[in-house]
Amino acid sequence: MRLQPSAVLVLLAFMTGFLDAAERVSWKTSRVTGTPEPPLPFRTERVWTSLSFQQPTLLSVAPGSDRMFVGEQSGKLWSFRMQDDVAAKELVIDLKAAVSYPDKTTFDAFYGLAFDPDFERNRLVYLCYVLKGEKDVVLPEGSRVSRFQMSAGDPPQIDPLSEEILLTYRAGGHNGGCLEFGPDGYLYISTGDGAGPNPPDALRTGQDCSDLLSSILRIDVHSQSRDHRYAIPADNPFVGLANVRPEIWAFGLRNPWKMTFDRQTGELWVADVGWDQWEMVHWVTRGANFGWGAYEGRQPVLPDIAPGPSPALPPLIELPHTIAASVTGGYVYRGARFPELRGEYVFGDWETKRLWAAKRDIEGKGILRDLADSGLQVVAFGQDHAGELYLADYGQGVIHTLVRNEQSRQPSDFPRKLSETGLFADVSRQTPVEGVLPFEINQPQWSDYAGAERWLGLPGTDPIVWHPGDRPIPGSMFQRQYDFPAGAVLAKTLSLEMERGEPASSRKIETQLLHFDGVQWRGYTYAWNEEQTDAALVPAEGAETTLTVVDRDWPGRQRVQRWSFASRSQCLSCHTPWAQHALAFNPAQLHRTIERDGREVQQLQWLEQAGIYQRVDAEQRALEPFTAATLEEIPRHARQDDIGATSARHVRSYLHVNCSHCHRFNGGGAGSFELLSHLSDAEMKLIDESPRQGTFEIPAARLIAPGAPERSLLYLRMAKFGRGRMPHLGSEFVDEQALFWLEDWITSLAKSPPPAAAPATPSLDSLPAALATARMLGRVELADEHREPILSAAAVHPSALVQDLFAGFQPPERRRQTLGTVIRPETILALPGVASRGAHLFHHVAGVQCKTCHKLETPNAGVGPDLRESARKRTRVELLESLLEPSKQVENAFVTHIIETHSGRVVSGLIVRQDEHEVVLRDAAARETTISRSEIETLAPSRKSLMPEGLLRDLTAQEAADLVAYLESLKP
Repeated sequence: MRLQPSAVLVLLAFMTGFLDAAERVSWKTSRVTGTPEPPLPFRTERVWTSLSFQQPTLLSVAPGSDRMFVGEQSGKLWSFRMQDDVAAKELVIDLKAAVSYPDKTTFDAFYGLAFDPDFERNRLVYLCYVLKGEKDVVLPEGSRVSRFQMSAGDPPQIDPLSEEILLTYRAGGHNGGCLEFGPDGYLYISTGDGAGPNPPDALRTGQDCSDLLSSILRIDVHSQSRDHRYAIPADNPFVGLANVRPEIWAFGLRNPWKMTFDRQTGELWVADVGWDQWEMVHWVTRGANFGWGAYEGRQPVLPDIAPGPSPALPPLIELPHTIAASVTGGYVYRGARFPELRGEYVFGDWETKRLWAAKRDIEGKGILRDLADSGLQVVAFGQDHAGELYLADYGQGVIHTLVRNEQSRQPSDFPRKLSETGLFADVSRQTPVEGVLPFEINQPQWSDYAGAERWLGLPGTDPIVWHPGDRPIPGSMFQRQYDFPAGAVLAKTLSLEMERGEPASSRKIETQLLHFDGVQWRGYTYAWNEEQTDAALVPAEGAETTLTVVDRDWPGRQRVQRWSFASRSQCLSCHTPWAQHALAFNPAQLHRTIERDGREVQQLQWLEQAGIYQRVDAEQRALEPFTAATLEEIPRHARQDDIGATSARHVRSYLHVNCSHCHRFNGGGAGSFELLSHLSDAEMKLIDESPRQGTFEIPAARLIAPGAPERSLLYLRMAKFGRGRMPHLGSEFVDEQALFWLEDWITSLAKSPPPAAAPATPSLDSLPAALATARMLGRVELADEHREPILSAAAVHPSALVQDLFAGFQPPERRRQTLGTVIRPETILALPGVASRGAHLFHHVAGVQCKTCHKLETPNAGVGPDLRESARKRTRVELLESLLEPSKQVENAFVTHIIETHSGRVVSGLIVRQDEHEVVLRDAAARETTISRSEIETLAPSRKSLMPEGLLRDLTAQEAADLVAYLESLKP
């Protein structure tokens, strides 16, 4: 039961004593609706409006029939006539009540249905369902594929006594369970890895083909063998191979959720639900291995898993977790209603509710395009005899179909200026309209010296509801703590002092909006004009500008800043469902005193009194007011200005606010640690932990080395400029206050007090010395006479890392207009490249490192792939992407591995060869290192390519375009 807003407010007033509080003022002027882009070409429309189902899991149409069949997770199978005015559904079978299963076993879920190819004559159907033991105990043979007889009557029914159990496999979370007959007449069955989401591939079955898990099986149900009620087709790929189940047609799948055969070409498509970063679509061929659990897509996952009987293949389509979170497979469209869709694989996502179309191009590459924002929890697709598509919504239990979106041809009326949003009565003065409320937080994100003001706008009267603790969304993988009403807008304006230390010099730079439309969250950025009268909507791809700030602590008294306005996809890379979307509007941030109407109030109580925010117990569904006692129990981030808080508390708060949206399970951060402030030290997996993404050649490096900031990679990455710095979005400059907290905390972790440090001497002779010197410069402790010599030497230092430690301090005259750390591909692609100039860069310019690993004359002598072959396979856009994001798509043969020995030595490179005695790695300089197996403590694949990130950051946009043109010219 959901409490009605009016009841909430009355009860809230009674419980908190605010009986005399003014009635909440609603925000009535909002114009933040829709999106800036025209609507997508399709939308969904409900059909058969008199029918609904409970948690449907499948849709199917019987051959030779006008009936659609809908399976419910609880075990019921229904059918109905596909007529516009249909008013009733008929029960075909209730598996939970009808099938037999052993004592102390209960029905769990119904997943799959397939009609026999000769169904019109033999009336045979095949169902896949799952059983579980007492107290949800996983059953080794809990997933069943059974054959049943269906009556020929109208409505049809399945005789439960006709069940023949054909095949069983382990149940346990990822069960797959999709059934499809191929054009060859054989039954194909999808199976998952039989486990939950974490740890990944817990049973280590993804590459182990001695069982039936993580696979697509292919069996002959019209024949029998001596051991089974089915036969193994003789052309199955692994027949006769030792320790491999012959039923397997393809393997290496995590949770294949729906598969289909193209009714025209016979090609098999499957959607595979991903783990940490990717959702995948595969084009399935005989014997294919899709990598799980060695890989999630192209991303390495498990270091020590033995490979399966065929090499791992990349997916055809990879969707990042910024746009998808639980993929649902569909069909290759072969209908007549939408000619523009024919031949494309239409599929969707359960969590983000988006629909896409994919196809293979002439070279076999995947092409993806957006179709619709369905608003549906898409759990299954169906197609009728004409090839038209239908979608089942798991949450509402209704069926939709695709229709053209006539609004897609209409321009959007989304506000292009901040003054058009309806947030402010006076935009230039940032005076909010009635109903838009300011709020304050404890720990702001670091934004390169900028300060921020924040507002909340809520149309209507519904409050924001906080459910303490993790509250599972029904039928969802997410834990949702906050319910925002549709139309909610969070706004933040960032302003920068153009003369540091002079508030009067402050200028507004950008205003960021986070909008919840009732289904999805979207982020937008508005850039302020020079006159400071208004701000304009930034293009979807983002933008950037250069700012010059007077700063007496900076060399030359000037700080030149490249200011990046985030793209809309970058907004969503932080504001994810796993991070609860609204990063700043939560109790840990809002739990503080503020000044309102000349008096200090507790902000959570003030928001509660205003009818904005309420706390509801998830189990009792009762309001829990923010009393003095309950406030004591609510964790809060350390206030940035709290000089009484310990460094450890400041560090935890800072890392949570700036880093935890990525560095958490499913956040997509390329590390094995989590930076949520409520976790214990052990749960964070940070202290004294070995790095998995490279060591920057620091001896005995650790993520956090107790007592040794100079060996702590987290400290180094926060202390540097350029590639690999943290936080990597929204800032390019070092946060000196945060580094002070971090250094103090790391030092306090020493097991014994460190010896008194000798006075530091400016030096670049070693990395620790350079790091200490850079910190002296950042803390304004470096004497004036040392500044210029150190900066001059650092600018030409042979170590790129040393250069990065000082890059941001360099005077303007020493800076080219390079691409920097936030590179916009469209800027490069818009320029015509000249291949001859690119060839000069590649072969003769010292700062361009491509030739180090890629030997054009003798390709096999390098450590990188043959660039001629790369040019043949990739478009200009893909070549640029491989330079900008080398770790996004790493061919399996070029996955970097990291070895740490028992003595603490760390070596990284490509595995050249290995056996039971030794492992040989080749590094980026083509040097080979042989390490005895007896010396190895850990051997792990890295998610990072051996090809370094930031290769283009020191080039201009034109130079980058020239380099891409040269690579493109290598195509045979």
